[in-house]
Amino acid sequence: TVDWATNYLANSSFTLVATIDAVTLHKTVFTVPRAKFKTLKVMGAANNQDVMVQGTWEGFYDSATGSALKVQRNVA
Repeated sequence: TVDWATNYLANSSFTLVATIDAVTLHKTVFTVPRAKFKTLKVMGAANNQDVMVQGTWEGFYDSATGSALKVQRNVA
């Protein structure tokens, strides 16, 4: 999970990972090793309810991994 508030307020980067299809050997994993939030907006919150946040992010080249986006197919 991403501590979105801390990353946004500190303008710090985080790793973003999205997995498509949960069937073994048919997964595709997208990894952005260095992403930063550009905008965040709280859409609605109330007592004892989930908080909805809308935002945009941007991916940057990561010299440690040599990539801005990593795609893995057929992940177990």
